[in-house]
Amino acid sequence: MTAYVIKRLLLMIPTTFTISLVMFVIMNAAPGRPGAQLPSESRAAADVMNAAQRESYRIFKNQFALDKPILFNTRFSTTREEVRRLLVTIRNRGRAFSSGEVIRATEELEDLGRYAVAPLIEILDDPDPEIRLLAVRSLVMNAQEQVLTGWELRRRGPEAEARNKRVAKENRYLKTLIYSPSDPETKKKEIVAKWKAWYRKNEDRFRFSTGEKIKIFFLDTRFATGGIFSLWIWVSPMWTNGPFWEKSRNV
Repeated sequence: MTAYVIKRLLLMIPTTFTISLVMFVIMNAAPGRPGAQLPSESRAAADVMNAAQRESYRIFKNQFALDKPILFNTRFSTTREEVRRLLVTIRNRGRAFSSGEVIRATEELEDLGRYAVAPLIEILDDPDPEIRLLAVRSLVMNAQEQVLTGWELRRRGPEAEARNKRVAKENRYLKTLIYSPSDPETKKKEIVAKWKAWYRKNEDRFRFSTGEKIKIFFLDTRFATGGIFSLWIWVSPMWTNGPFWEKSRNV
C-alpha cells in the first residue's frame, strides 16, 4: 500500500507538468492577442495613441505576462541597432511601412520594457531629431517600474506599500520628461540631459550580471510566469494570506 501511494504521488509531478504544458500551448497557439484589438485600431486611426489607453493596455499585458517571450528570454542582449530599427519603422508610418508593420513595431518596443532602456538612452544622441523624439516618448513608457498588487502586495506588507509609493512618485516624474517637436532646442536638450542624469543614477537596474541573465533567460518568460509556476503563484497567497495561514497562526 505504501509503495502504491508513493508511486501515485510521484506520478503527480509529470502529470502536473504535462497538464500545464498542454494548457500553455493551447492558450499561446490561439491566433491574435487578448486585448489587442482596441489599441491596434486606435493606432491605425491616429499617429499617437491615447496615453491613458496605452498605459491600460501595457498594464493588462504585464498582468497576464503577454509582454514576455514565450519560452526563453534573451531581451537582455537587445542592441541599439535593434531598437533604432523599430523606431525607424514607427517614424516612417504611411511612407515606407504599413500600419500593420507600425503596430507590430510599437508593440514589440513596448514589450521590450526595461530591456530597451539602455539602448534608448544611447539613441538620445542620434543625429535624427525625429528618432530622438520617439526615443524620449518610448523611455516614458519603458523606464517605468510596475507597482506591486494583489497577493504580492499583501505578502510583503508595509515594505511593498513603501516601494509602491516610491515607484509611483518616480513614474510621475518620468512622465514629465517629454517634449514636443515645436519646443525650443533648449528645452529639448534639458529633457535629454535629465534622462541621462536619471539613467546614471539608476543604471544598475538595466545592467545585468551573468547570474541575472541566466535567471532572466529561464524565468522572465510567459511559460515561467503563466505556465507551471502559476500553480505556485495561486497556492502561495492561499497559504500565506488565507484562512489556512490564519488558523496555523492561532494554533
